[in-house]
Parts: sequence; C-alpha cells; structure tokens
Amino acid sequence: MDKVEVSKGVVSGFESGLHFARLLKELNHFRARASGRPETPLPKLDTLKEVSSAASRLYNWNILVEEYGKVGVKIDQDTKAQILSGDTEMMHELLKEVYAVSVSYTTSKPIS
Repeated sequence: MDKVEVSKGVVSGFESGLHFARLLKELNHFRARASGRPETPLPKLDTLKEVSSAASRLYNWNILVEEYGKVGVKIDQDTKAQILSGDTEMMHELLKEVYAVSVSYTTSKPIS
C-alpha cells in the first residue's frame, strides 16, 4: 500500500479528535439517509475542545468514543489510549473502519 505524508497540523487535528468529529457528523448524515430516519442528535460534539493539550485531547476522545458508538463504530479503550499517545497507525486503522462503515451506509437503500 502506498503511504501518504500529511502535515503535523493534520495529524494534530486527528489526535485532538476534531477531524474525527467532522467525520462523525458526515457518518451520522449518511446513516440517517440510509435508514430514512432523522439524524441522531450529537450535541456533545459541540463541546469539544479546540486547544491541543493532553487534558483536552482526553476530554474530546471520551466524547468521541461515546458518540461513535451511536453510529455503529466501537472504539475500545486500548484504541483510544494508542491514539492519545500519538500512534498514527491506530489513527489509520480507525479511519479505515470509519470509511468501511460510511461505505455500508452510502451503498444501502433507504428503508421505507
């Protein structure tokens, strides 16, 4: 598989959870369209911290673990810990899982 280099700013956005939050909003939208039901409210995403300190990253990821579970993506504590420690391979694995779930939603027909 080819590798793609991304800037430290992009990696920081994934580590902090802010980029994963944007993906979650899109995933929630795809899920709603596929099911024909309204989007699941995710109000806690509005409380995510933009500052990239260890405490804010932990706060953000605690929320993301809970909110991702609502759309069918389970993030275990080990995965969260590895991402918080800066493990880019684990971020990549989570991105692949989010992608797979989004594809399943976008290729399914709305339930009538």
